[in-house]
Amino acid sequence: MEQEILSKMEAAISVMQRYIELGHSLSCAYSGGKDSTCALVLMVEAIRRAGGTTITHHVQSADTTIENPTIANFLHSVLDELQLYIEASALPVQVHVTAPS
Repeated sequence: MEQEILSKMEAAISVMQRYIELGHSLSCAYSGGKDSTCALVLMVEAIRRAGGTTITHHVQSADTTIENPTIANFLHSVLDELQLYIEASALPVQVHVTAPS
């Protein structure tokens, strides 16, 4: 089963890499849940593997200001760690967090 999962992950990364090679920008809406976390990790890995691209990719998240504080803190913690990784790896990714006015 583990090999099957790894194979599916590699297939997803490969598809995203191909879109980058064709000049497309990738975007991920991140909620902090397991599905968007998986999509985010796969997207960032595809961008890392593509290397040398000048196209900017995007991660969007929404701070609703009504989330459970534990969930909100987790979300911001993950986004902070992501930003550190993006900067350390010099990846062309911008993180955007929206909040109600």
